[in-house]
This record gives sequence, structure tokens and C-alpha cells, in this order.
Amino acid sequence: MRTPLAGNAAGRQKMGSFGKQLAVLMSGTALAQVITILSAPVLSRLFTPEHFGVFTFYSSIISVLSIVAGGKYEIAVVLPEKDEDAVNVMGLSVMLAFITSLLSALVLGGAMWMDVPITAQMDVMWLLWIPASILAIGLYQSCNYWSTRRKTFRRQSVSQVVRSVGVSGTQLSTGFAGLGGAGLILGQLLGQWVATLTLFMQTWREDGKAIAGKLSMKKMLASIKTYKQFPLFNMPQAFINAMSQQMAPFLLAAYYGSAAVGLYGLSLRLLQMPINVISQSIRQVYLKRASDVFNRKGKQFPLYMKTILSLGAVGILPVCILVVWGPELFAVILGEQWREAGEFARWMILWLYLVYLNPPASVTAQVLNLQQLVLVFEVFLFAARFLALWLGFVYGTALTSIVYYSLTGVLFQTVLIAGMGWFAFRHDKQIKQQLKEVDGK
Repeated sequence: MRTPLAGNAAGRQKMGSFGKQLAVLMSGTALAQVITILSAPVLSRLFTPEHFGVFTFYSSIISVLSIVAGGKYEIAVVLPEKDEDAVNVMGLSVMLAFITSLLSALVLGGAMWMDVPITAQMDVMWLLWIPASILAIGLYQSCNYWSTRRKTFRRQSVSQVVRSVGVSGTQLSTGFAGLGGAGLILGQLLGQWVATLTLFMQTWREDGKAIAGKLSMKKMLASIKTYKQFPLFNMPQAFINAMSQQMAPFLLAAYYGSAAVGLYGLSLRLLQMPINVISQSIRQVYLKRASDVFNRKGKQFPLYMKTILSLGAVGILPVCILVVWGPELFAVILGEQWREAGEFARWMILWLYLVYLNPPASVTAQVLNLQQLVLVFEVFLFAARFLALWLGFVYGTALTSIVYYSLTGVLFQTVLIAGMGWFAFRHDKQIKQQLKEVDGK
């Protein structure tokens, strides 16, 4: 017979194991981000804003197209009860990544052959490298979710550090060699492939025999129907979200050229890195706590407000410093040619500060099953961001566009955070009413 004490001990052991797994994963993420940040002052002096513009434009294309690489079936790898089924879902995801890569090569090759305006304007022979990047990311995502299923988080941590070292090392080398924007892209491509091959080889060494013995084309095709909700629902939402986030580089390239894209891209890259490290950690921990509260019919709103206010207090000082001295800091750390990027950053940080506060809101939407509402929110955000950038182009400069774009982000993130807080408060009232009715009976 299992005693309550034994059950509590098992629960503590499980939570301790979860904490260790999270620590292993987040340590790799943090170290990878530190390596990238430390390389930034050198890269900013080896490459011009135009070079970073080409690189940012390329990265934006990859960010959008990689969403469809595996049809989002890679997420389903963690779901099946049997490893045999999970292996075939992973096989399906890998197969779709190869198909997507091949199709993108045909489309991009045709676009360049027909001299489509955007390819001619950017002078981008490097567009032909996009299929290789899509394939690398597709394979990486499949192996990554398989590693999550197997709880081998050390693999993921190692691969993230390897990618950061590979990207930074190659970009520094190509910078000293004077390869320009193509050098930044080549560094990104080679770093991604090094990370993908590292994770793949670790996976194959430990699980290869089991994977090869269970793969079946018939079962892979059957998985298409079993997990059809991922390409039908998850992929469109992720695609809209990616397009919304990457819209600025596309429109800045069309309206102002590659230099403006570079100023925006480097600012976003540096501002997002510390935010991503904190947000990913908070999201994982908050998801666990909010789910526990939901399952025991506890109060969501106090936890929600406590987390939002705590995050806000921690992050407000860096935001104020950047708003006041952003241009000066960028000029001193990155070089005088990046002073205007500091002007961009002092506005972008207002929106990104609210993105940093966002994890409790996004998790609350998941816990309270409000994903459809979030999809509608993403559609309106996409339209508003497009309008903001267009108005900036019509009535001002690149900086004007960034100001409008950032303020739009501030408005929508405020609405989302406040809205999810209201839903959490309403949920608590409903639970309280239900408990009263039960007591009354």
C-alpha cells in the first residue's frame, strides 16, 4: 500500500527531477546567448548596417518558412504513448522537411530566374541558401522534440551551445575575411548545420537502432490523419505570428533599403536575447504552477498579478536606462555607426518590455483554453502592424515607422495582458460560485 508520505516523497522527487531538467536546458540556452552577446561588439565593427540588413532579411525569411518545414508534426512527437508511434511521427516530420526544402529551392530558383523585384532589389544570390537552412532547422526540430520526449535535455543544451559557438566563430572569421553580408549568412547556416548534426549524431548514437527498426512508411502516412490538427490549426497560428513578427524587416527593406533593416535587426537581436532567456524560464515554471492551481480549482488571478508585478519590478530599471541613454550606449559599445540603432532601441524596448511581461498571459490562454481568441488577436495584430509601418513610410522616416510599430506592440500587448488578467479574475469568480453551489447542496 502506498502511504501519503510515500506519495509526497515521490511528488518531491518528480518536482526535483523537473527542476534539474529545466536547469540543464536553460543553462545551455543562457550560455549560448552570452556567447552571441559577447561577439556583438566585434561583429558590429566588422560589418556595416547594410551587411546586417541583408542578414536580417535572410533570417526573417527563414523564420517564416521554417514554420511549415515539418507541418508542425514535430510537436506531436511527444504525444504518442508508444515510442513506435512517436518514431513514425518524427519520420513524417523529417520527410516533410525534405519536401519543403526541395519546393523552396524550386520556387526561389524560379523567382531569381524571372527576376522578381524583391530578389533584384536585394541582390541576393544567397536566396539559394534558404532551402539548406530550412532543411537544417526542420531536422533539428524533429530531433529536438524527440529528445524532449526521451528527457535527454543535455543533448539540446549541448547543441544550443555548439550552434552559438559555430555561428559566432564563423561570422567573426568571415568578418575578418571581408565577406560582407554573405559572411553573416554563411555563419548562421554553418552554425545551424553544426548544431543539427551534433544533435542528430547524439540521437542516432543512443536511439538509432530503435528508430530504424520501427520506421514504417504506412505508419508515417497514417500519422498524417491522426495528428492533422497540427497542420490545420497550430501551423496557421504559428505562421501568422511569425509573419507578424517578421513583417518589419520585409517592409523596411522595401521602403528604406538594407541599412534600415540592419539597424532594426541588430537592435532586436540584442534586446531579445536577455528577454528570451528570462521569458522561456518563466513560461515553463508558470505553466506548471498555473496548471496545478487550475487542477485544484484554486485562484488564478493572485498568481497572475504577483508574477506580472514581480517581472515588471525587475525589468523596469534596464528599460529606463535604455530609453534615456540608448543611442549613447549603442555608439560606445557597438561603434558610432550604430547610434541610430540606439534610437530604434529606445522605442522598441517599450514594446519588448511588455513582451517580457507576456508569459503569464500566454500561459493563462493555454490553461483556460482560449487559443481561438489568441488566434483572432494575432490576426488583428498583424493588420495593425502593417498599417503602422505603412503610415510611417507615408508620413515620416524609418525611425517613424519603428515608433509606430513599437507603439502598436505596446497597445496590443497591454490589451492581451489586461485581457488575460480579466479572464483569470472571471475564472476565479466562476470557481467561487461553483463551490458555493456545491456547499449549498
